[in-house]
Amino acid sequence: MESFQSSKHFLFQILLLITPVGGIIFTLWATIDIIPDFELSWTYAFASISILLTLIVCWLMIDAYRNTVYIIDGNYLVYQISFWKKTIPISDIWLIKASTYPSAGYRPALDWNGLKIVYGKDRVVFVSPASQSKFIASLKRKNEAIEVML
Repeated sequence: MESFQSSKHFLFQILLLITPVGGIIFTLWATIDIIPDFELSWTYAFASISILLTLIVCWLMIDAYRNTVYIIDGNYLVYQISFWKKTIPISDIWLIKASTYPSAGYRPALDWNGLKIVYGKDRVVFVSPASQSKFIASLKRKNEAIEVML
């Protein structure tokens, strides 16, 4: 079993910082500025729900940032972002193409530059392993029929 971490673009690192900080600032602003016009019980309820939702979003973003990984396990490519996991039979992969972040499709990637993997009839997934050459070589060892376009 081989594991490849996703490369991480600077913009994703900034978003990881801005979203939780923005959520906390909004929660504090709403609690201090807007909510005092309501009853005290609604103020606590709103503040509690806002803080809880902010913490959940923060946890999901940090978990996705830390746990975006591509695993070659036997004859399968497993890609995982946070707790979402998908498996592709390596024998179904027929094209790996260097690409930039697509505007549509499934993208378990944290970088703008990566690899478009085409498998099955017309299924596409965009990944961004930190070591693209090692990733491609590992897949080619399992399926020599994969066409690579870099």
